[in-house]
Amino acid sequence: MSEIFLRLDYSSVRAGAERRLILSLRDITDEKLTEQEILNQNELLRLALTQAEQAIRAKALFLANMTHELKTPLNSLLGYTQYLQMDSLGSLNPGQGAAVRSVEDSGRHLLKLVEQILDYSKMEADRMQLSIQNCDLSELIRVCVHGLQGLAQERGVSLSFDMPEGSVLIDCDATRIRQVLDNLISNGLKATPSGGQVSVSLLEGPDKVLLRVSDTGVGIAPDEQERIFEAFEQSASNRSQKREGTGLGLAIVRRIVDMHNGFITLQSEVGSGSTFTIGLPVHIAGGTNAPKG
Repeated sequence: MSEIFLRLDYSSVRAGAERRLILSLRDITDEKLTEQEILNQNELLRLALTQAEQAIRAKALFLANMTHELKTPLNSLLGYTQYLQMDSLGSLNPGQGAAVRSVEDSGRHLLKLVEQILDYSKMEADRMQLSIQNCDLSELIRVCVHGLQGLAQERGVSLSFDMPEGSVLIDCDATRIRQVLDNLISNGLKATPSGGQVSVSLLEGPDKVLLRVSDTGVGIAPDEQERIFEAFEQSASNRSQKREGTGLGLAIVRRIVDMHNGFITLQSEVGSGSTFTIGLPVHIAGGTNAPKG
C-alpha cells in the first residue's frame, strides 16, 4: 500500500469574546512524491557527474602514460637518424641522405604531436606544475623569434619583433611561455602567405605585460574565434589548407596562460590577419611551482 502524506495546518480567530482554533488537513502526497523525484534526479545527476569526472581523469592519465611511452622509441629513432648522418659511419649517397632526413623530419613532427597530447593530458589530469622563476621576457622573445627565422624564410614571410630596450623581468615558467610563443608565432607563419608579415610586440606596465603576436594571414571567422581555443579544434581556413596537427595547440596555450593568472584575446578578420594578445602579471604569488593547474 502506497504512503499518503497529510499536512495539518492551524490558525486561531477571535469571534466576539471567544478565540477559536481552526484546523485544516490537506493531502500533499503528490507534492511529496514530486520532491522525492527531484531529489532522486539530483542524486542521479551527481553520480553521473562524478562518474564523468572519473572517466575524464582516467582518460587523461591513460593518454599521459601512453604518450610518455611513445616518446622513448621516437627519441631512439631520431637518435639513429642523426647517427646515420655522422661521418664516422661513412658518407651517404644523395638518395640515402634525403631518405634519412625525411625520416628525421617525420619523426620530429610525430614527436611534437605526441608531446602536445602528453602536455594536454597532464593538464586534464591536474598533473602539470609550473616552475615559476624570475625571467627576462624580452630575451625569451628574441630567442624564440631567432629560432623561427628559418621557418619564416622557408615560407617567404617577414618575422620581426618590437620590444622595450633592456630587460623585461616577470615571474613565469620560461619553458611554458616559450611553448606559448612558439605555438602562436609558428601558427602565424603557417597562416600567412608568401610576402606577408608576422610581428611580435611587448608592452610593459607596472604590474602587467602585454605580449602581441600579429600576422597578415588568412584570418579567422568570428564564429570560430572562441571555438579554436577548445581541444581538437581548428579553424576552417586551417582545415582547408590540410594542415597536420592535433588541434591542441591553442587549447594548451590558453591553459598555460590561465595557469599564469593571465588572459588571452583574439582579434581577427577573414582575409586581414589575426592578433593574439596575452596579458601576464609581472609577479605571481607563491614562487616556484605555483600556481598549479
